[in-house]
Amino acid sequence: MSRNLKTMICCILALVFVSGTVIAVLAESGNLYAVEPESVSEEISEEASEEVSEDVSDETTTEKEEPTYVYGDVNGDGEVTAADARMILRVSAQLDTFNAAQTIAADVVKDGKILANDARRVLRLSAQLISADELVSEVA
Repeated sequence: MSRNLKTMICCILALVFVSGTVIAVLAESGNLYAVEPESVSEEISEEASEEVSEDVSDETTTEKEEPTYVYGDVNGDGEVTAADARMILRVSAQLDTFNAAQTIAADVVKDGKILANDARRVLRLSAQLISADELVSEVA
């Protein structure tokens, strides 16, 4: 498959995901600006810490198990696909939530937030426009 065709497919998928997310947000809230952006990252952080504390309280051993994750693979099927990008977009639009491991796996831009930019990078990897080594990047 040519690089131009891959790029076009990636762009079309991204447009479909973004437009579907925007329509869903408008349908649910009636107003795109009803929720403050800061509250999204606070909500995700609170939910992640609650899940981690629940997991720790259920353990009977003294060893702490780290949540397992692969950057970009938020559905845990072992592959980074467009389905993972879709899930990240839904969380960025506050339509879904992630557990602690999914939150870590979804934050491929490593800015502490789950945003559409994370989904874009995952989608680019699934279309083989970037390598797995290029997926994770730190914001300067």
